[in-house]
Amino acid sequence: MSANNWTGLAEYTLGLLSREALETQRHSRVAEDTIVKVASIAEAHVDKALDRLSLAANATANQFQISMLRAIEMQMHQSWSQRLDWLSNGFGISIKGTKESTDFLLLIDLRNAIVHGTGGLSPQQSKSLKERLRLESSFNIHLDALVSGDRIKLSSSTTRSAFDFARAFVLRLDKELSSSEYARVFA
Repeated sequence: MSANNWTGLAEYTLGLLSREALETQRHSRVAEDTIVKVASIAEAHVDKALDRLSLAANATANQFQISMLRAIEMQMHQSWSQRLDWLSNGFGISIKGTKESTDFLLLIDLRNAIVHGTGGLSPQQSKSLKERLRLESSFNIHLDALVSGDRIKLSSSTTRSAFDFARAFVLRLDKELSSSEYARVFA
């Protein structure tokens, strides 16, 4: 644990986010690039946590359990739904539905729009009118990102919110990890 009572993993990730915030400010980075980078830093944090949890589970598992875990291990990293389900069902770490995870998943939706929608909502996000309208409204209200036609207009407050959402999510996950039966893995 650090002086802030964060795990080493959280401290590392928060440091990356802080450095990215400084670089973004210093070099007037394009908002889209910042959104992608910030979301990816936090996503890598969760993947590292899942990997550590898997190793800890392997340490006490029998041969059959180890074989099963190896066979399904890649599923943990396939989607956000899978990541959150594995944290909860596999390791008893429930953050799904919290404000921090809801906000962060909205950031992931924005990142996916930027990456897969080439600046607008992706085809997957636009399949359902209900989902499209939900995303447009949520982007505008929570991220100050306006969907206009086939483009998403980002603002400086969009990037500030992205950093805030990622940081809050990392800290919430860290709190849950630190109070779980796996806390020793992250000490």
